[in-house]
Amino acid sequence: MKHTKGPWRYKPYARLDYIEHQVDIGGIILGHDDLTEADARLLAAAPELLKALKGLVFEIEDMAIFDDSGRWEGILKRIKETIRKAEGGDK
Repeated sequence: MKHTKGPWRYKPYARLDYIEHQVDIGGIILGHDDLTEADARLLAAAPELLKALKGLVFEIEDMAIFDDSGRWEGILKRIKETIRKAEGGDK
């Protein structure tokens, strides 16, 4: 599963009496009266967060080679589960 190419940006939209928080995803505007600024910013950051998590998998696996304490296993498992969920593997 691939996400829509970006850029993904937070985009506040001024209404007459309030600000509607929107996310511009490669020219597709997502927004709703109930979408909070925090939610919109999180959505806009999602591709970068996913990329960062994928980079962490490599780094943690590399560190775990030299540390047999097992402390990295739980963290690595949660990161991989989150990546799988983001990529549609939880269906």
